[in-house]
Amino acid sequence: MTNRIISLFIISVFLVFSACEKEEPDEQQQSGPRELDCSITSPTTLKNNPDLPVDYVVNCLVSVNEALTIEAGTVIEFANEAGLSVAEAVNAAIMAEGTSAEPVILKGTADVEGYWKGIRVLSTNPLNSLRHTHISNAGSSSFNGADIQSPIKVEGKLRIQNCIIKDSPSVGIHVGSWAPDDAIAGFSGNIIENCGSYPIEIALAQLQEIDANSIYNANQKNKIYVYPGGTITNDHVWKDFGIPILMNNDVYVGYGSEPGSLSIQEGTEIHFMTDAALRINSNGYLAVSGTAANPVLLRGEVPAPGAWKGIFVMSNDLRNSIHGTILSHGGSSSHNGSTVRSLIRLGTVGQCCNSAKLSISESTLADTDCLYHLYDSEDVVLTEISVTKESYLNEYCE
Repeated sequence: MTNRIISLFIISVFLVFSACEKEEPDEQQQSGPRELDCSITSPTTLKNNPDLPVDYVVNCLVSVNEALTIEAGTVIEFANEAGLSVAEAVNAAIMAEGTSAEPVILKGTADVEGYWKGIRVLSTNPLNSLRHTHISNAGSSSFNGADIQSPIKVEGKLRIQNCIIKDSPSVGIHVGSWAPDDAIAGFSGNIIENCGSYPIEIALAQLQEIDANSIYNANQKNKIYVYPGGTITNDHVWKDFGIPILMNNDVYVGYGSEPGSLSIQEGTEIHFMTDAALRINSNGYLAVSGTAANPVLLRGEVPAPGAWKGIFVMSNDLRNSIHGTILSHGGSSSHNGSTVRSLIRLGTVGQCCNSAKLSISESTLADTDCLYHLYDSEDVVLTEISVTKESYLNEYCE
Protein backbone atom coordinates (compact mmCIF):
# COMPACT_ATOMS: atom_id res chain seq x y z
CA MET A 1 0.00 0.00 0.00
CA THR A 2 2.82 2.36 0.97
CA ASN A 3 4.66 1.61 -2.27
CA ARG A 4 1.50 2.37 -4.26
CA ILE A 5 1.10 5.75 -2.51
CA ILE A 6 4.73 6.63 -3.23
CA SER A 7 4.31 5.65 -6.87
CA LEU A 8 1.19 7.76 -7.22
CA PHE A 9 2.99 10.70 -5.62
CA ILE A 10 5.91 10.43 -8.08
CA ILE A 11 3.53 10.23 -11.02
CA SER A 12 1.65 13.29 -9.75
CA VAL A 13 4.87 15.32 -9.42
CA PHE A 14 5.90 14.28 -12.94
CA LEU A 15 2.55 15.36 -14.37
CA VAL A 16 2.76 18.73 -12.61
CA PHE A 17 6.23 19.44 -14.04
CA SER A 18 5.13 18.20 -17.46
CA ALA A 19 2.19 20.59 -17.40
CA CYS A 20 4.54 23.45 -16.44
CA GLU A 21 6.88 22.65 -19.33
CA LYS A 22 4.05 22.70 -21.88
CA GLU A 23 2.95 26.09 -20.61
CA GLU A 24 6.40 27.54 -21.28
CA PRO A 25 6.01 29.44 -24.61
CA ASP A 26 7.71 27.52 -27.41
CA GLU A 27 9.26 29.47 -30.30
CA GLN A 28 7.15 27.60 -32.82
CA GLN A 29 4.00 28.56 -30.85
CA GLN A 30 4.55 32.33 -30.87
CA SER A 31 1.64 34.35 -32.18
CA GLY A 32 3.98 37.08 -33.45
CA PRO A 33 7.66 37.74 -34.15
CA ARG A 34 10.19 37.61 -31.31
CA GLU A 35 12.30 40.65 -30.50
CA LEU A 36 16.04 40.12 -30.78
CA ASP A 37 18.21 41.20 -27.84
CA CYS A 38 20.54 44.14 -28.40
CA SER A 39 23.57 42.13 -27.32
CA ILE A 40 24.31 38.53 -28.24
CA THR A 41 26.77 37.07 -25.73
CA SER A 42 26.16 33.33 -26.12
CA PRO A 43 25.79 31.12 -29.22
CA THR A 44 22.38 31.86 -30.70
CA THR A 45 20.33 30.26 -33.47
CA LEU A 46 17.43 32.09 -35.12
CA LYS A 47 14.81 29.73 -36.54
CA ASN A 48 12.16 29.94 -39.18
CA ASN A 49 8.56 29.61 -38.04
CA PRO A 50 6.63 28.66 -41.21
CA ASP A 51 3.39 29.84 -39.58
CA LEU A 52 4.60 33.44 -39.25
CA PRO A 53 5.35 35.95 -42.02
CA VAL A 54 8.09 37.51 -39.83
CA ASP A 55 10.12 35.53 -37.31
CA TYR A 56 12.09 38.28 -35.54
CA VAL A 57 12.15 42.05 -35.20
CA VAL A 58 15.18 44.15 -34.33
CA ASN A 59 14.72 47.54 -32.69
CA CYS A 60 18.36 48.47 -32.03
CA LEU A 61 21.90 48.07 -33.32
CA VAL A 62 22.61 44.51 -32.15
CA SER A 63 26.16 43.79 -30.98
CA VAL A 64 27.03 40.22 -31.99
CA ASN A 65 29.76 38.95 -29.64
CA GLU A 66 29.25 35.21 -30.14
CA ALA A 67 28.19 32.91 -32.97
CA LEU A 68 24.85 33.94 -34.51
CA THR A 69 23.31 31.34 -36.82
CA ILE A 70 20.28 32.21 -38.96
CA GLU A 71 18.49 29.17 -40.37
CA ALA A 72 17.05 28.88 -43.87
CA GLY A 73 13.73 30.65 -44.42
CA THR A 74 14.07 32.93 -41.38
CA VAL A 75 12.63 36.43 -41.88
CA ILE A 76 13.98 39.32 -39.80
CA GLU A 77 12.63 42.87 -39.90
CA PHE A 78 14.68 45.84 -38.73
CA ALA A 79 13.31 49.08 -37.32
CA ASN A 80 14.58 52.44 -38.55
CA GLU A 81 18.36 52.74 -37.88
CA ALA A 82 18.53 49.21 -36.43
CA GLY A 83 21.11 46.70 -37.63
CA LEU A 84 23.70 44.05 -36.81
CA SER A 85 27.33 44.65 -35.86
CA VAL A 86 29.56 41.58 -35.60
CA ALA A 87 32.26 42.48 -33.09
CA GLU A 88 36.00 41.78 -33.24
CA ALA A 89 35.59 39.19 -30.45
CA VAL A 90 37.27 35.83 -31.10
CA ASN A 91 34.03 33.83 -31.22
CA ALA A 92 31.88 36.49 -32.85
CA ALA A 93 30.42 35.37 -36.19
CA ILE A 94 27.34 35.61 -38.35
CA MET A 95 26.22 32.58 -40.35
CA ALA A 96 23.13 33.10 -42.48
CA GLU A 97 22.39 29.69 -43.96
CA GLY A 98 19.65 30.22 -46.51
CA THR A 99 18.97 28.04 -49.53
CA SER A 100 17.71 28.84 -53.02
CA ALA A 101 14.26 27.57 -52.01
CA GLU A 102 14.30 29.15 -48.55
CA PRO A 103 16.49 32.25 -48.44
CA VAL A 104 17.14 34.20 -45.27
CA ILE A 105 15.28 37.53 -45.53
CA LEU A 106 16.63 40.69 -43.86
CA LYS A 107 14.50 43.78 -44.49
CA GLY A 108 13.09 46.92 -42.92
CA THR A 109 9.86 47.07 -40.97
CA ALA A 110 8.87 49.58 -43.64
CA ASP A 111 9.45 49.01 -47.34
CA VAL A 112 11.42 52.24 -47.68
CA GLU A 113 14.82 52.59 -49.37
CA GLY A 114 17.55 53.06 -46.76
CA TYR A 115 15.26 52.39 -43.80
CA TRP A 116 17.60 50.35 -41.59
CA LYS A 117 21.36 50.46 -41.08
CA GLY A 118 22.56 47.06 -42.37
CA ILE A 119 25.30 44.61 -41.33
CA ARG A 120 28.80 45.53 -40.21
CA VAL A 121 31.40 42.77 -39.86
CA LEU A 122 34.49 43.57 -37.80
CA SER A 123 35.24 39.94 -36.97
CA THR A 124 37.86 38.02 -38.97
CA ASN A 125 36.28 34.70 -38.00
CA PRO A 126 36.39 32.43 -41.09
CA LEU A 127 32.88 31.22 -40.22
CA ASN A 128 31.36 34.58 -41.18
CA SER A 129 29.10 33.94 -44.16
CA LEU A 130 25.93 35.04 -45.90
CA ARG A 131 24.49 32.37 -48.18
CA HIS A 132 21.24 32.75 -50.12
CA THR A 133 20.40 35.85 -48.09
CA HIS A 134 18.20 38.68 -49.37
CA ILE A 135 18.96 42.13 -47.93
CA SER A 136 16.74 45.05 -48.87
CA ASN A 137 16.21 48.69 -47.83
CA ALA A 138 19.40 48.92 -45.72
CA GLY A 139 22.03 51.68 -45.68
CA SER A 140 20.23 54.31 -43.61
CA SER A 141 23.41 55.76 -42.05
CA SER A 142 27.07 55.09 -41.31
CA PHE A 143 28.13 52.64 -38.60
CA ASN A 144 31.04 54.74 -37.37
CA GLY A 145 30.18 58.34 -38.18
CA ALA A 146 32.17 58.33 -41.43
CA ASP A 147 30.46 59.08 -44.70
CA ILE A 148 29.99 55.42 -45.68
CA GLN A 149 26.48 53.99 -45.87
CA SER A 150 25.99 50.46 -47.14
CA PRO A 151 23.82 47.42 -46.42
CA ILE A 152 27.00 45.37 -45.90
CA LYS A 153 30.20 46.88 -44.50
CA VAL A 154 33.12 44.45 -44.29
CA GLU A 155 36.07 45.41 -42.11
CA GLY A 156 36.93 41.84 -41.14
CA LYS A 157 36.08 38.77 -43.24
CA LEU A 158 32.76 37.75 -44.77
CA ARG A 159 31.92 35.12 -47.39
CA ILE A 160 29.01 36.34 -49.54
CA GLN A 161 27.44 33.79 -51.87
CA ASN A 162 24.20 33.71 -53.89
CA CYS A 163 22.82 36.76 -52.10
CA ILE A 164 20.60 39.60 -53.28
CA ILE A 165 21.39 43.12 -52.02
CA LYS A 166 19.01 45.79 -53.25
CA ASP A 167 17.35 49.14 -52.65
CA SER A 168 20.20 50.93 -50.89
CA PRO A 169 20.37 54.75 -51.13
CA SER A 170 24.15 54.48 -51.41
CA VAL A 171 26.76 51.75 -51.99
CA GLY A 172 25.69 48.09 -52.03
CA ILE A 173 28.76 46.55 -50.36
CA HIS A 174 31.69 48.45 -48.84
CA VAL A 175 34.92 46.55 -48.16
CA GLY A 176 37.25 48.54 -45.92
CA SER A 177 40.77 49.38 -47.04
CA TRP A 178 42.15 48.02 -43.75
CA ALA A 179 40.34 44.69 -44.08
CA PRO A 180 42.45 41.61 -44.96
CA ASP A 181 43.27 40.97 -48.62
CA ASP A 182 40.94 37.93 -48.50
CA ALA A 183 38.16 39.88 -46.78
CA ILE A 184 35.49 38.60 -49.18
CA ALA A 185 37.11 35.36 -50.35
CA GLY A 186 34.49 33.13 -51.94
CA PHE A 187 32.37 36.04 -53.21
CA SER A 188 30.19 34.51 -55.94
CA GLY A 189 26.81 34.39 -57.62
CA ASN A 190 25.42 37.56 -56.05
CA ILE A 191 22.96 40.13 -57.37
CA ILE A 192 23.35 43.80 -56.39
CA GLU A 193 20.71 46.11 -57.76
CA ASN A 194 18.97 49.45 -57.43
CA CYS A 195 21.66 51.10 -55.31
CA GLY A 196 22.02 54.88 -55.24
CA SER A 197 25.76 54.72 -55.87
CA TYR A 198 28.24 51.95 -56.79
CA PRO A 199 27.27 48.31 -56.24
CA ILE A 200 30.68 47.68 -54.61
CA GLU A 201 33.39 49.88 -53.12
CA ILE A 202 36.56 47.88 -52.54
CA ALA A 203 40.26 48.30 -51.85
CA LEU A 204 42.76 47.44 -54.56
CA ALA A 205 44.20 44.32 -52.89
CA GLN A 206 40.73 42.73 -52.58
CA LEU A 207 39.55 43.30 -56.14
CA GLN A 208 40.54 39.86 -57.40
CA GLU A 209 38.27 38.19 -54.81
CA ILE A 210 35.19 39.21 -56.82
CA ASP A 211 33.85 36.57 -59.20
CA ALA A 212 32.89 36.99 -62.85
CA ASN A 213 29.33 35.65 -62.44
CA SER A 214 27.68 38.13 -60.13
CA ILE A 215 25.07 40.50 -61.59
CA TYR A 216 24.78 44.27 -61.16
CA ASN A 217 21.53 45.89 -62.25
CA ALA A 218 20.10 49.42 -62.23
CA ASN A 219 22.68 50.90 -59.87
CA GLN A 220 23.15 54.66 -60.14
CA LYS A 221 26.91 54.24 -60.73
CA ASN A 222 27.18 50.78 -62.19
CA LYS A 223 30.92 50.25 -61.80
CA ILE A 224 33.18 48.44 -59.32
CA TYR A 225 34.76 51.38 -57.48
CA VAL A 226 38.37 50.72 -56.40
CA TYR A 227 39.89 53.06 -53.84
CA PRO A 228 42.26 54.59 -52.93
CA GLY A 229 44.79 53.08 -55.33
CA GLY A 230 48.01 51.58 -54.00
CA THR A 231 50.34 48.65 -54.51
CA ILE A 232 49.92 45.15 -55.90
CA THR A 233 52.33 42.51 -54.64
CA ASN A 234 52.24 38.80 -55.40
CA ASP A 235 50.15 37.64 -58.37
CA HIS A 236 46.83 39.33 -59.11
CA VAL A 237 44.24 38.55 -61.79
CA TRP A 238 41.52 40.98 -62.83
CA LYS A 239 38.61 39.65 -64.79
CA ASP A 240 35.55 40.79 -66.70
CA PHE A 241 32.85 41.59 -64.13
CA GLY A 242 30.28 42.54 -66.74
CA ILE A 243 30.60 46.19 -65.67
CA PRO A 244 33.65 48.50 -65.69
CA ILE A 245 36.22 48.76 -62.90
CA LEU A 246 36.79 52.37 -61.85
CA MET A 247 40.27 53.19 -60.48
CA ASN A 248 40.29 56.11 -58.10
CA ASN A 249 44.07 56.57 -58.02
CA ASP A 250 47.47 55.27 -59.12
CA VAL A 251 48.11 51.52 -59.25
CA TYR A 252 51.67 50.24 -58.65
CA VAL A 253 52.58 46.68 -59.64
CA GLY A 254 55.48 45.51 -57.47
CA TYR A 255 56.92 47.50 -54.59
CA GLY A 256 60.37 47.73 -53.00
CA SER A 257 61.64 44.20 -52.41
CA GLU A 258 58.18 42.70 -52.99
CA PRO A 259 57.54 41.51 -56.56
CA GLY A 260 54.11 41.68 -58.12
CA SER A 261 52.28 40.78 -61.29
CA LEU A 262 48.99 41.88 -62.80
CA SER A 263 47.14 39.76 -65.37
CA ILE A 264 44.08 41.31 -67.01
CA GLN A 265 41.73 38.87 -68.72
CA GLU A 266 39.77 39.33 -71.92
CA GLY A 267 36.69 41.54 -71.79
CA THR A 268 37.85 43.44 -68.71
CA GLU A 269 37.04 47.17 -68.85
CA ILE A 270 38.97 49.56 -66.61
CA HIS A 271 38.30 53.28 -66.31
CA PHE A 272 40.87 55.54 -64.64
CA MET A 273 39.88 58.70 -62.83
CA THR A 274 41.61 62.04 -63.46
CA ASP A 275 45.41 61.79 -63.50
CA ALA A 276 45.47 58.17 -62.26
CA ALA A 277 48.14 55.87 -63.69
CA LEU A 278 49.03 52.20 -64.07
CA ARG A 279 52.71 51.89 -63.10
CA ILE A 280 54.75 48.71 -63.51
CA ASN A 281 57.70 48.97 -61.14
CA SER A 282 61.07 47.33 -61.74
CA ASN A 283 60.11 44.13 -59.90
CA GLY A 284 56.66 43.75 -61.44
CA TYR A 285 55.16 42.76 -64.77
CA LEU A 286 51.92 43.34 -66.67
CA ALA A 287 50.17 40.78 -68.89
CA VAL A 288 47.03 42.00 -70.67
CA SER A 289 45.27 39.25 -72.64
CA GLY A 290 42.33 40.48 -74.68
CA THR A 291 41.06 39.10 -77.96
CA ALA A 292 39.76 40.64 -81.17
CA ALA A 293 36.23 39.54 -80.26
CA ASN A 294 36.51 40.46 -76.59
CA PRO A 295 39.18 43.12 -76.10
CA VAL A 296 40.42 44.58 -72.85
CA LEU A 297 39.54 48.29 -72.53
CA LEU A 298 41.87 50.65 -70.64
CA ARG A 299 40.58 54.21 -70.81
CA GLY A 300 39.82 57.40 -68.94
CA GLU A 301 36.65 57.74 -66.92
CA VAL A 302 36.02 60.78 -69.07
CA PRO A 303 36.35 59.67 -72.71
CA ALA A 304 38.67 62.48 -73.83
CA PRO A 305 42.41 62.90 -74.42
CA GLY A 306 44.33 63.60 -71.22
CA ALA A 307 41.68 62.07 -68.96
CA TRP A 308 44.23 59.91 -67.13
CA LYS A 309 48.01 59.58 -66.99
CA GLY A 310 48.45 56.28 -68.85
CA ILE A 311 50.87 53.35 -68.38
CA PHE A 312 54.44 53.65 -67.10
CA VAL A 313 56.63 50.53 -67.50
CA MET A 314 59.97 50.44 -65.66
CA SER A 315 60.34 46.65 -65.60
CA ASN A 316 62.54 44.70 -68.03
CA ASP A 317 60.52 41.53 -67.50
CA LEU A 318 59.97 39.81 -70.84
CA ARG A 319 56.43 38.97 -69.76
CA ASN A 320 55.35 42.61 -70.03
CA SER A 321 52.73 42.45 -72.77
CA ILE A 322 49.57 44.15 -73.98
CA HIS A 323 47.53 42.03 -76.39
CA GLY A 324 44.03 42.50 -77.76
CA THR A 325 43.57 45.84 -76.01
CA ILE A 326 42.04 49.24 -76.74
CA LEU A 327 44.12 51.78 -74.81
CA SER A 328 43.02 55.40 -74.91
CA HIS A 329 42.72 58.88 -73.33
CA GLY A 330 46.11 58.95 -71.53
CA GLY A 331 48.57 61.82 -71.17
CA SER A 332 47.07 63.98 -68.42
CA SER A 333 50.50 64.66 -66.90
CA SER A 334 54.06 63.38 -66.96
CA HIS A 335 54.93 59.94 -65.60
CA ASN A 336 58.34 60.99 -64.30
CA GLY A 337 58.14 64.65 -63.32
CA SER A 338 59.19 66.05 -66.68
CA THR A 339 56.96 68.03 -68.99
CA VAL A 340 56.43 65.10 -71.37
CA ARG A 341 53.00 63.52 -71.32
CA SER A 342 52.23 60.26 -73.10
CA LEU A 343 49.84 57.35 -73.24
CA ILE A 344 52.74 54.92 -72.60
CA ARG A 345 56.04 55.75 -70.91
CA LEU A 346 58.76 53.10 -71.20
CA GLY A 347 61.88 53.19 -68.99
CA THR A 348 63.54 55.86 -66.88
CA VAL A 349 66.90 56.75 -65.38
CA GLY A 350 68.66 54.27 -63.10
CA GLN A 351 69.99 50.74 -63.30
CA CYS A 352 66.61 49.42 -62.14
CA CYS A 353 64.65 50.88 -64.99
CA ASN A 354 66.74 51.90 -68.01
CA SER A 355 66.17 48.62 -69.84
CA ALA A 356 62.38 48.47 -69.70
CA LYS A 357 60.64 46.13 -72.14
CA LEU A 358 57.07 45.93 -73.47
CA SER A 359 55.37 44.02 -76.27
CA ILE A 360 52.13 45.37 -77.79
CA SER A 361 50.16 43.28 -80.26
CA GLU A 362 46.75 43.20 -81.95
CA SER A 363 45.83 46.38 -80.09
CA THR A 364 44.61 49.94 -80.67
CA LEU A 365 46.17 53.10 -79.19
CA ALA A 366 43.97 56.15 -79.49
CA ASP A 367 42.77 59.57 -78.35
CA THR A 368 45.93 61.10 -76.93
CA ASP A 369 48.36 63.86 -77.83
CA CYS A 370 51.39 61.52 -77.62
CA LEU A 371 51.46 57.73 -77.90
CA TYR A 372 54.96 56.88 -76.60
CA HIS A 373 57.68 58.41 -74.49
CA LEU A 374 60.74 56.13 -74.50
CA TYR A 375 63.70 56.64 -72.22
CA ASP A 376 66.82 57.38 -74.23
CA SER A 377 68.62 54.06 -73.80
CA GLU A 378 69.53 51.38 -76.30
CA ASP A 379 68.36 48.80 -73.75
CA VAL A 380 64.73 49.99 -73.79
CA VAL A 381 62.77 47.64 -76.06
CA LEU A 382 59.31 48.31 -77.46
CA THR A 383 57.92 45.55 -79.72
CA GLU A 384 54.85 46.25 -81.86
CA ILE A 385 52.85 43.68 -83.81
CA SER A 386 49.67 44.78 -85.63
CA VAL A 387 49.12 47.94 -83.62
CA THR A 388 46.47 50.40 -84.83
CA LYS A 389 47.03 54.09 -83.97
CA GLU A 390 44.17 56.58 -84.08
CA SER A 391 43.46 60.20 -83.12
CA TYR A 392 46.88 61.30 -81.86
CA LEU A 393 49.19 64.26 -82.52
CA ASN A 394 52.60 62.62 -82.08
CA GLU A 395 53.65 58.99 -82.18
CA TYR A 396 56.79 59.64 -80.10
CA CYS A 397 57.54 62.60 -77.89
CA GLU A 398 60.85 63.65 -76.36
